[in-house]
Amino acid sequence: MVNVKKEDLRTLLLATMRYSIGRMTYMPDLSSELIRKHKEVLNEYDLKQIIKEIEEHDVELEGTGLRTSELGMDCDVQTWHNLRDWCLVELGHRVQGEGKKL
Repeated sequence: MVNVKKEDLRTLLLATMRYSIGRMTYMPDLSSELIRKHKEVLNEYDLKQIIKEIEEHDVELEGTGLRTSELGMDCDVQTWHNLRDWCLVELGHRVQGEGKKL
């Protein structure tokens, strides 16, 4: 087994996600799975950043009501939307957990 510092793993997860956006390969699924698997190294800011970056690449064409996506093929778009939704739920759990500590 290889030991990786928490901060290094955090950086690798975010870099993997950024590399994977728009790829029409196995990478969107892999990076999404890795983020979920190693969620403990990501802080609230990271989760918000993941949501932001997914949404920045999936936008409505101004005034047309049509969507364009730089996220990849339809299956990739669904993968990214699922990760975004998971991040929102994870953020909610963390906020609730913080409230219980007070």
